[in-house]
This record gives sequence, C-alpha cells and structure tokens, in this order.
Amino acid sequence: MKITAVDSAGDLFLVEEMFTQELLLDLSIDNIDWQVQGQQENFPRGVIDANSCPSSHSFYRMAEYLNGAYIETYFTKFFERDTLLHVPRIWYDQPGFHMKEHIDGDENPRPDVALQIYLGQNQGQSGTTFYQMDGSERYNFDYNFNTGYLMQNNKSQLHGVKPNSSAHNRLSLYVGMDFLN
Repeated sequence: MKITAVDSAGDLFLVEEMFTQELLLDLSIDNIDWQVQGQQENFPRGVIDANSCPSSHSFYRMAEYLNGAYIETYFTKFFERDTLLHVPRIWYDQPGFHMKEHIDGDENPRPDVALQIYLGQNQGQSGTTFYQMDGSERYNFDYNFNTGYLMQNNKSQLHGVKPNSSAHNRLSLYVGMDFLN
C-alpha cells in the first residue's frame, strides 16, 4: 500500500496498491443482492456490505483484511489517533451515475475518515473530484484499478463524481473510519 498526500493540507491522499492481487481475484458482480441506500434511490447505483458476501468472494476477503488488526493499527499510526474502521461497503455505479459536490455529513462531517478504492479497469468512468470551497478543482482521482483516495473529513472536503458518460460500470470499495479519541 502506498499513500501520498496530494497537497500540503495533509488531509487528502492518493492510495495506490491497496489490496494484494490475491484479494482481487473474484470481483464478479453477478449473484450479488445489490441494495439501494437511503437518499440514493434515484441514482443508478447499488451497495452491499462487503462482509455479507460469500466468504470465497473477494469482497468478503477485502472486508476481512480491512477489519483485521494490522489495518486498524496502520491507520491509528498514520493519523496518530485511535481509529476504528466501519463495515466496508461495495458500490456498484451504473452508466449515467454522478453525484453533485457535497461534504460527507454536511454540517457535521461524518465519518472522520473515508477510504474509497476503485475496483475496475478505467474505461472512461469518472473517479472522484475534490474542490476548493470556491468551486475550483483541488484534485481529481482518476478511476484506476486498486487506487483511490483517503480523506480526513472536515467542513471543506467538498467532492463529487462527474457524470459517467461511458457505457461501463463503476465498482468501488468504501469504508468509513472514526477516531476514538
């Protein structure tokens, strides 16, 4: 795993090679009971808790890895704060998916940290774009296999997803984290 700050603010990072190739062997989306979550019913997307997949599936094995002691210890050291990872979710975004600029949790930013890793090959899908509060672009995370972002959430972490004009799906793992102290 390689984590690199995108600028001097120290609250937004490019993550590369998050998972070993062994954890990425079965990324099939067939026979997954995709759910609609909350206010996102009007979006062409589905979600599933990664740990609810069959234990032989990569989604489950990635969740097991993320919920292991090594990763929790890693992020506790990285942020210099006790860190608790939530249940990882897999997002399946269909062509046409987009999300306007927002701050996770709005006035009360939650979770404290978010990690999103893209699980498909780039075929024109949109990644995630972060913006300055004046609307100018801060950093664009391209949709590239086994890469993504780590965001320490705050009231200026404005981000969104540009419309996916490709004919390809967007698959990613998302996990929130909270600081315990």
